[in-house]
Amino acid sequence: MGKETPTDLAWEKFGQTDPYFGVCSGEIFKSTTLTDDALKTFFESGEEHVNHVLDVLNWMSAQKVKLKSVLDFGCGTGRLILPFSSKAERVTGIDVSRSMLNEAEKNLKRRGINNVELIQSNSLDVLQDRKFDLVHTYIVLQHVPVSSGYELIQSLLNAIAPGGYAMIHFTYRDERSVFKDVTYHLRFKYKLLAQLSNIIKGKSPGAPDMQMNNYDLNQVFRIVEEAGVKNFYSEFTNHSGFHGVGLYILKV
Repeated sequence: MGKETPTDLAWEKFGQTDPYFGVCSGEIFKSTTLTDDALKTFFESGEEHVNHVLDVLNWMSAQKVKLKSVLDFGCGTGRLILPFSSKAERVTGIDVSRSMLNEAEKNLKRRGINNVELIQSNSLDVLQDRKFDLVHTYIVLQHVPVSSGYELIQSLLNAIAPGGYAMIHFTYRDERSVFKDVTYHLRFKYKLLAQLSNIIKGKSPGAPDMQMNNYDLNQVFRIVEEAGVKNFYSEFTNHSGFHGVGLYILKV
């Protein structure tokens, strides 16, 4: 595991206090209001996402994709590794938060799933050059500082097996005003300001912040091109004004 960052510490706090909200930031997923119906919705959304990813990959390859191994980076509480476990022989989930992984392990055990490996890390170095038929990360990189995120994208591309696939999602712009953008970044720079902001919002002073970062498309495309990718399919996303793109890649 690489050197622990303030962002990593924030995600461990989410894992300890609000793990499902940390993965999907809907009010129904907050620990204080979480119900069985909300959990059902949470996991059904993961099933829908995985089915969509596989539909796109089937279309790209003009045949039904067969997966022996899947890597999900930023797996959180297991929303996506659960459905991936029924589509592939082996699934590896990586997350920086031990508490998130503990929750994921509980969800796997409840369902009797035993073909998933969970690893705590903020990088792919722990994999020691292992390759996967599908490398996947969704609504994760936006929470990673871009300087580390570009390195992660490169590592994710390197982890694709020959003839394998990737779906890499990141954000590239948002609809925040200039004032909100400045105050947002100041919160991460000055701890006292973040604490004061939390108090004003009725939160505990040490409540974790969900960092949101935008990536430069030119930089990402350069990394993808230099990884030897000839073409890709892209889909735009919009999560509450944060605009992103999912790149579906076939590595020949």
